[in-house]
Amino acid sequence: MLEAQDFYDNDAKMVFTCYEPKGSASVMGIALETGKVTNFSKAPGSYNEPEGIFPDGLYTAVEADRQCEGHGGQRSRV
Repeated sequence: MLEAQDFYDNDAKMVFTCYEPKGSASVMGIALETGKVTNFSKAPGSYNEPEGIFPDGLYTAVEADRQCEGHGGQRSRV
């Protein structure tokens, strides 16, 4: 399942959350013209959810599970 978050690169691309099995999620991007999808998280089995794009279009804030290691979250590197 996916959840759209924001558009970037002059609205030619969209960042979204891809919800995965076992409570995992990845930050993904899609080029709207070509349909090419990019996984920005590259951290299988972790939870990473984009929370919008910074005004410069170069960065996004990411909600992640690393802070929850003692509460069932998984520690990972993004």
